[in-house]
Amino acid sequence: MLDINHFIDGASFTGTSGRFSDVFNPNTGEVQARVQLASVAEMDRAVQAAQTAFAAWLRRRIEPVKHRLDRVGCDLHDQLLLRVSSISCLAVCSACTRF
Repeated sequence: MLDINHFIDGASFTGTSGRFSDVFNPNTGEVQARVQLASVAEMDRAVQAAQTAFAAWLRRRIEPVKHRLDRVGCDLHDQLLLRVSSISCLAVCSACTRF
């Protein structure tokens, strides 16, 4: 039977808790593997690695995202101005046709 190891900070390793949980095939209900359950220390290590990775990802990703959001904001502003000017033009044109 397949044992699924932990994968933390880019590396696979065998846990130290000695505890496992079954992984079931949802179609057949049969056990197809066992996944290792983490110890408290392994969980702390995983959380710390995730926080570090997220901080690095966020620093790398913020500028492209900010640029895209700025563009979306400008596009929405332009569309709003176009609609407002179209409505104003229609109001002026309707007023002209009344005479």
